[in-house]
Amino acid sequence: MHRDFVKGLFLPSGMLYYYYNSRYGVGTVALRGRRAMKKGAAFGDFFKRKRMDLGLTLREFCRNNGFDAGNISKIERGLARAPQSSEIKAKYAAALGIKEGTDDWLTFFDLAATDLGQIPDDLKGDERLLKSLPLLFRTMRGGEPSEEELKKLIEALRKEQDR
Repeated sequence: MHRDFVKGLFLPSGMLYYYYNSRYGVGTVALRGRRAMKKGAAFGDFFKRKRMDLGLTLREFCRNNGFDAGNISKIERGLARAPQSSEIKAKYAAALGIKEGTDDWLTFFDLAATDLGQIPDDLKGDERLLKSLPLLFRTMRGGEPSEEELKKLIEALRKEQDR
């Protein structure tokens, strides 16, 4: 079984995506500017891929789950943002066969938060992460982080890999 995933981070200059294709063992990072990017592109792509993994057409998926095909189509094409409501997101995730607590669950909710320009709820309480965001923002804007800040970032990344 191949485990592909997409992670996204909303930045002032656009969206930073990381896509990993396990079949080929390839990871790609891309920054897409706000003007070039559809509103919910990564969330919609992930949503559509999960629906297609179920072997369902858009109409079948919507009919089976009581969803409006027009709204789901807009989400999948990146023309509509992810829903704000956690309950609606959870209904969509369940309909897509995404189990709570799995990597796909986290990816689904991370992409939804990113699409809405939010930090995922489970990360808002992580003070260390929140303190490191200014470094990321400065780096993405082209500012030079200090050597001490780079050391802290590398240390945090190493600890994250060990989890």
